[in-house]
Amino acid sequence: MTDEKLRELAEFYDELREAQCCREVLKNWLSFGLASGTQYCELPRKLQNRIRMVILNYCLELEEKMKEL
Repeated sequence: MTDEKLRELAEFYDELREAQCCREVLKNWLSFGLASGTQYCELPRKLQNRIRMVILNYCLELEEKMKEL
């Protein structure tokens, strides 16, 4: 296995771990928003749900890709 392939695999597993962490955190939060410096904006519920679904679907895609590896 080449160094480039090993680097790709390491990046993939890092991305999978981070995405799963996001999914777990968002599952336990009732609401969340965006923060930049001293500004904070809570996101509307429907947008929060869409973000949760995108993260969940992304995690599922990564898990399927992991099975192929």
